[in-house]
Amino acid sequence: MGAGFPTIVKLSPPEDKPIDVVVLNGVECEPYLTSDYRLMLERSEDIIHGLKLIMKIVKAKKGMIGIEANKPDAIQLMEKLCAKEKNLEVVGLKMQYPQGAEKQLIYAATERKVPAGGLPMAVGVVVQNVGTAVAIYEAVRYKKATDRPHHQHHRLSGG
Repeated sequence: MGAGFPTIVKLSPPEDKPIDVVVLNGVECEPYLTSDYRLMLERSEDIIHGLKLIMKIVKAKKGMIGIEANKPDAIQLMEKLCAKEKNLEVVGLKMQYPQGAEKQLIYAATERKVPAGGLPMAVGVVVQNVGTAVAIYEAVRYKKATDRPHHQHHRLSGG
């Protein structure tokens, strides 16, 4: 989902809410959307780089990518890229609207239940969309600016 919830907030968990898992959402929130799917096929390595950057930012030890089971080519491609990484995992999710909703995705990937009214960080999880992972990778790799004030950029570059 992520609509209206700034990435910078997700990437700045409070000290008392340590994050140990980053879940990338590769599940479209609407049945006929395909932009995430195309990204996973065409920018798969960038997504993995972005996932690793997000994990580094929030100090998470594990990264997961949730993909609907009806996209076997995307699952296969991502599994191939994750095979070399012991702390990355691809989770095939059965088609179940609205699987893309954060709480359902977190439970499907980690079996952790986010409390009612709670945020994913309450159970040690940060969720980002695969498109956000690509944007974060590009921001770091190509030093692409965002529309955020300059003082917030330091989190992405690690310095």
